[in-house]
Amino acid sequence: LRERVCARRARRPRGHGDGVAIPTPTIITRRAPTARRAPTDASRVRPTGPEVGFFEFGPEVVSDLSTPDLSRAERLWGHPSIRPLSRLEEEPSSPLPAYRWVHTDAALREQLALEDEGHNVTLSKGHAAIRFINPTTGKDVLPTMRCQFHRLRQGAVSVANRDVGSSVFQVFEGSGHVTLGNARYSIKKGDIFVVPSWIEWSLEATTEFDLFHFSDAPIMEKLNFARSV
Repeated sequence: LRERVCARRARRPRGHGDGVAIPTPTIITRRAPTARRAPTDASRVRPTGPEVGFFEFGPEVVSDLSTPDLSRAERLWGHPSIRPLSRLEEEPSSPLPAYRWVHTDAALREQLALEDEGHNVTLSKGHAAIRFINPTTGKDVLPTMRCQFHRLRQGAVSVANRDVGSSVFQVFEGSGHVTLGNARYSIKKGDIFVVPSWIEWSLEATTEFDLFHFSDAPIMEKLNFARSV
């Protein structure tokens, strides 16, 4: 089975680089392998599987050349814990093109502040984390991708994890170390690293440490393959 997935990155307003853009899938093409046989009577050849293809052209002309501070989608959906009554239908992918840093930073900061007050709201001591969601469902931003953000206090160490799915991390701010299996690596702002399937990993913060994290966890869960220890 051959599968190709093409994605289009959502655009952010020019001059406003304070959000996380989520890619939106646009084309999926699958082709089942055909049997390789010597020429024979076509009526005796059985297909080996379904063949599915889809393609649709987008508009040739940009209909709106304006560059507002906020897109129409963000003006409609970008208010925490509020949903427009005119849009109660579920959508498979998030209608938000960007998730603003002001909300992400505040959520992580308040988790750590609540921990200081004695409340058990972090993943582990000094490790705050949030998940970006599709506001129409409360689930992942995309059917095939999970997007999360982590903040570790200086000196904090995360609990070691092992997951069936694969993950990619980008260091957004600060520096620290990542342990992958038996190997330990120094990482800093701008670094990107991959956690392969079923490799034990953990994070350690040298300074306050912010990391963006995305994975294929939704696919593993839908296939009932998801396991974590």
